[in-house]
Parts: sequence; C-alpha cells; structure tokens
Amino acid sequence: MLHSDPLLLMQVTVFSCGGFVLGLTWDHCIADGVGIGQFMQAVGELSRRLPSPSVIPAGRWDGSLICIHQTLLRIHGLQQSSLVLVDIRLPSSLISRIKQEFSMGAHKCSTFEVLTVVLWPCRTRAVMDDPKAPTMLAFAVNTRKYAGAKDGYYGNCIIMAPVMSTCDLVANRDIKHVINMIQRAKNQISGQYSNHNKHDVDGLQEFHANKGLLGYNYCTVSCWRNLGIEKADFGGGRPARVKAYTKSMMSLPICFLCPPCKDNEFFSVTSLCVKEEHAGAFLRELSNFT
Repeated sequence: MLHSDPLLLMQVTVFSCGGFVLGLTWDHCIADGVGIGQFMQAVGELSRRLPSPSVIPAGRWDGSLICIHQTLLRIHGLQQSSLVLVDIRLPSSLISRIKQEFSMGAHKCSTFEVLTVVLWPCRTRAVMDDPKAPTMLAFAVNTRKYAGAKDGYYGNCIIMAPVMSTCDLVANRDIKHVINMIQRAKNQISGQYSNHNKHDVDGLQEFHANKGLLGYNYCTVSCWRNLGIEKADFGGGRPARVKAYTKSMMSLPICFLCPPCKDNEFFSVTSLCVKEEHAGAFLRELSNFT
C-alpha cells in the first residue's frame, strides 16, 4: 500500500445472478489477519441485523500484552513484475498421506506444515542455482496465546518465524527433516515469550553474517486457513472461495494457503513465488508428489 492509501478499504461487486464478490484491503499497521477475520465476521453479523457482534472488540492496542523484540531482516527484493501467478491445487489425499507417514512415531504435524513442506522444497528445486547458497522460509505465527491477548483483540499479534538452511539441504533432505525444521522455528517463538530477554531467533546471526539474502532464495508462506475470514456471512452463507489479490503484491516470493473451497478434495494455494522461466519446473516438481 502507498502512504496515501486508506488504512482499510472495502468494495462490493454485485452480479446479475445475485452473487457478489467482497474485496478488502488493509494496512497491516492496524490489524493482523486474525483481527481482520474478526472484523469481517462482525460486519457480517451486523448486516444480518444482529443487535451486536458475537465477539465484542477488545481494541487494537492492549498495554497489558507481553511484547518482545523481533530482529529486522534485510532481504534484497526483486522487481515486482518478475514473479508470476501460479494457482495450485494439492489433493487432500496427498496431505493425508504425508500426515500419516510423519505421525507413525510419537510426533504429529499440522496441515500448514505439510503444505509448506510440499511447496518450499519443490520451489527450491525449481529455482536452485547454487546448491550451497543460503535459503530462508518465513511464516507468521499467531502469538495471542503467548502474549496474553484478550478475546476480541484485533490488533497485530504475530511474529515472523524464520527457517534458515541451504538450498541443497531443503531440496534433497527427507520431508520429515524439513517438517522438524518448521516445528523448531515455531517452538522458538513460544520460547521467546517465556524468556523476554531473548532477542534473536537461533540462526539469525548466521543470516546477518551473509549480509542479507538475495530475494529469490527467500520465500514467505502466509496461511489464511485459520484467520476466520472464511466464516464471514453477510446473509447468503459463507463464501464459496477466499483468496489473495496478487496484482499489487510485494516484490518478494510468497505463497498463500487459502481456506478450503466447498469442494474439499483439494487444498488451494495462490502462489507468487517463481519467475516465469521457473513456473513449469515448479509445477513439475509439485506433480511428482502426486
């Protein structure tokens, strides 16, 4: 968003068939994804003539929250036009199979972790130039339960969790190893709240030693599956599909894990993470999983 853009903007497009599309954009300085999900549910309830929202807003800023320092990461961006949109559908049977294989021991894994462990290594193999080059995955962690946020809090309460490695290790290691890397990054976030004096996530010193990371060896995975956006009901039922609008996205590679459609045979991913010359290889790598 530009400095002159509204902090929040909604647009409704109504079709002759009676269906409609609701578009929403907001500045992350006012709310995170969970907060916007709560806001959209409240608007839906008011549009259905409920006397008040079922969850009363607790404010955008809560001075009682436990705040911790997050190290800023220096990443060299790309020209925005160099990344192409790839719409991905991953079969539910694939996700269930990986979950079952990983859970044969004492450990469990989430749908987010499985989707990420499919996307990140496949993308890395498709774009890898130097196998020994550093690579990084980043994803947002909802920290409300760690920070002591009250029910109804809709401000920002997320921290970006980084996973550092090298291209060859991500591309060629067993997927169980990559899942373990993601889970360790999550656990380090909770550890930061139990030790307020801990300022850096392990591995960031190595990142800064590399004097920043080339943007194409970096990827963000943004999970929209548990934000509550898909629960908004404006009188005609829940939305048929929720997805990210990518035309004005950032210049760094990103994948959006979208809420399930009414057809639950597939998991939908909106991807803006590869250049055009790598799109075909990326799709071939994904097809190898199925």
